[in-house]
Amino acid sequence: CESPSRLPATVVSRCQHLRINPPSETVALKWLKQQSQEGSLDILLAFSGGAPLAALALANGDFATQAAEFDADLVALTGKQADPVAIAAKWAKQPDLALRWLYCCVAQKLRNELTTRPAGTAGGTEPVSGYFRQLDQIRELRRFIGGGVNAELSLTELLMYWYGAGSHTRER
Repeated sequence: CESPSRLPATVVSRCQHLRINPPSETVALKWLKQQSQEGSLDILLAFSGGAPLAALALANGDFATQAAEFDADLVALTGKQADPVAIAAKWAKQPDLALRWLYCCVAQKLRNELTTRPAGTAGGTEPVSGYFRQLDQIRELRRFIGGGVNAELSLTELLMYWYGAGSHTRER
């Protein structure tokens, strides 16, 4: 079961929990290279959280094109050249993939922000706190997508941050 929290407590109490860890990165990459000729398997493996079957599905799919479209959408939103509602409608067709991509993008921006600061300086905390809020919102939304939540509306709310280029802060 992918989401044990969605099962009734009476069912969970009678289940045995088995956690199967993904293989090491080296083993997974070796296997992936036998399965696919895609050049960016290491990136796909990282994107899929170390899950080789998910990385293979991305490699065999059209992920590179989709990721480029997500990136173009985000650039257009930041430059206020696109409507968040229209982008959300587009992303709602594959919300989990869009949210996973956005999470990786925000996490990379956060890493860049934290590593480019001179040691011992606090710097502006607004970009960092905005990125942390975005990561929290993305995680929360990923939990509820497919469970009766209006994906398009939720994505619109999430993308409004990028449309305003992080200029507004919103506390939950």
